[in-house]
Amino acid sequence: MVERQDETGMTLLELVVALPLVAMLLAGLSTMFFLLLHSCWADISDLELQQQLRLAAVAVTQDMMYADRAKIEEDGISLWTRSQSSLPRQIVYRVRDPGGKAILTKNNQPLTGGSIYGDIRIVKFQCRKFNEKTIVLELGGRNAFTGKILVIETAAVLENKRSGGGADE
Repeated sequence: MVERQDETGMTLLELVVALPLVAMLLAGLSTMFFLLLHSCWADISDLELQQQLRLAAVAVTQDMMYADRAKIEEDGISLWTRSQSSLPRQIVYRVRDPGGKAILTKNNQPLTGGSIYGDIRIVKFQCRKFNEKTIVLELGGRNAFTGKILVIETAAVLENKRSGGGADE
């Protein structure tokens, strides 16, 4: 009589049953992973939208606060300040549209735009005179990845009293 050793391993039938179950489990896990990755990327790009708009609004309002005079134009705002040498300096904020991507510029240098986290486009840049020394700024942007639109509204008082200037229409 031949003695049988205890064989270990799987039979072909066990493999035929187990492989589809493992494949479905891996497919479900990979789908969940990619959905979470997409959600995380969307949240990061929305945060980038918020941060770019807030930083741009801070830059504009700080320049407004130290301006001697402001001229609100249809496509932006021009501010005049005096440097320490008493020479007037002009700061111009405009929305530019290079290649269909609207960005906010300060003296033709971009303040907003694309980054590795999201493609941010300016949809609204409006300044309006509230009173003789106060300008209201509305700045809106759109995240091209998620489609989310965010609008920030703030005001700045022209504090610089040296020239007696104010906001012009």
